[in-house]
Amino acid sequence: MRYCNSKDDVMEVVNDGFLKVYKELSVFTPKYDNYDASLKGWMKSIFVNTAIDHFRKK
Repeated sequence: MRYCNSKDDVMEVVNDGFLKVYKELSVFTPKYDNYDASLKGWMKSIFVNTAIDHFRKK
């Protein structure tokens, strides 16, 4: 909600983010010994960048 104006925009960003995560999951390599923390950080960066890209488009 930080980067979007409406709930419809939020849903679009979330859907685009999950699509990117699932497409690129095969190339994910953990940076830390803790796999869960690495995955969460990687996913967070994808979602933030997706939201910023969506904001720039509009």
